[in-house]
Parts: sequence; C-alpha cells; structure tokens
Amino acid sequence: MRNTHRLLRRNWKVLHKYRRKGIQMVLLDDASKDGFNADLVTGIVLNESRVIYRCYEYEYEVNDDGCLVLNDNEAYEPSHASNRE
Repeated sequence: MRNTHRLLRRNWKVLHKYRRKGIQMVLLDDASKDGFNADLVTGIVLNESRVIYRCYEYEYEVNDDGCLVLNDNEAYEPSHASNRE
C-alpha cells in the first residue's frame, strides 16, 4: 500500500508541476520521463465517449496522439492551495 501511494504521489507531483507551469498538454513519453506512471490512477470517469482519468483532484485524458491532456477543472483544486497567511 505504501509503495502504491508513493507512486500515486509521484504522479500527482508531475501533474501538479505541469498545472503550475500552465502546461495543458504533454507527450505521455515526456511525462513518463518525469516519473509519471500512466498505469496508476485514483479514478476513471466515463463521460459520453471520453475516458477521464483522475489522480486525486487532477483530471486528465490521453488523446489519440499519445498526449496527456490536463482538464481545467477548477472544482478540484487542492485543499492545501487555500489562502493560508
């Protein structure tokens, strides 16, 4: 369980890094080089003809060109991103 959580956390960090930099599309091969493991997700949503993957609060799709496309879903912002001063 710890190993799986560690790998999911690594996926989260990669997605978080892309989101912070404003990157919305990246080749899956490049994401894998950054440590992303496409085999591990926390959820799958079937929406019409689309398959949306989740890694905690981040949602993404994999298009036909082998690109990871981050969904701009503001409803799932990380709870630790709230204003703490």
